[in-house]
Amino acid sequence: GDVEVDVAWFKYMNKTQLGDPCVQTIKCNGPIEAVAYSPDGRRIATGSSDGFVGKVTIWDARNATEVSSYTLPGNLTSICFSGDGKLLLNISNEGTVLITDMISLKERARDIIADTWISSGAITIDGKKMILVSRNGVINMWDLPVEQSGGGQIFNRYVKMFEIQDEDDEGRPSPMTCVAISPNVKRVFIGMSGGLCKVFELSMTEGLSVLHILSGHTSVVCGCSFSADGARVATASLDHTLKVWDVQRGGKPLNSFTDPTEVRSCHFS
Repeated sequence: GDVEVDVAWFKYMNKTQLGDPCVQTIKCNGPIEAVAYSPDGRRIATGSSDGFVGKVTIWDARNATEVSSYTLPGNLTSICFSGDGKLLLNISNEGTVLITDMISLKERARDIIADTWISSGAITIDGKKMILVSRNGVINMWDLPVEQSGGGQIFNRYVKMFEIQDEDDEGRPSPMTCVAISPNVKRVFIGMSGGLCKVFELSMTEGLSVLHILSGHTSVVCGCSFSADGARVATASLDHTLKVWDVQRGGKPLNSFTDPTEVRSCHFS
């Protein structure tokens, strides 16, 4: 039968658009659930799904050719690179969390460590820690110690550091949809399904504490990304906007861009 094809396209929000804003086109066999750009700009990862199996494809960003691909059970909910570009975190909606070595393109870890409420995850710049968030308000922080098998293969273990239940002002679980960790690993930014965003202070010994609650989006916040210096966060929402926030000061967004369609992902170059 016919194969359903979704197209991923990319445009620069800080450059004047002349004619067609599309700078590269990638075609995937199935609806695209997640997209991530490597920090060096050389690789693009896409997550697509047919409803039963999620497929992650690694592309050469220069010519849109496929470099590698692999599958996870269920639908892909989140993929993201570590800040150094050496690891790729992959998460499916049935709880499987997979870490891929982007140098060898081999698996570093794969296990079912989350529940079906999981919505997103983020990995620290050095690949040593990760945070998972869920639609039922649960935040988990994990240590990722590196070990070596008898055959010499490098792999990571999942070691839970802490779990937090975040709630709104009325005591209801916060429906979390996306998460990002600052480059200095001192801030965590989380977007919610109702449009709110929260900035947390991160302590490896005391966990998370709320620094700011940010309002401005009117629909689901689908993606968030820290700038390289950790001072700004960009957020993408189904309300057709991309907003940029001051992480330290909080308050209203510094900038807001409107698009004709829903904005589902954003990344700083």
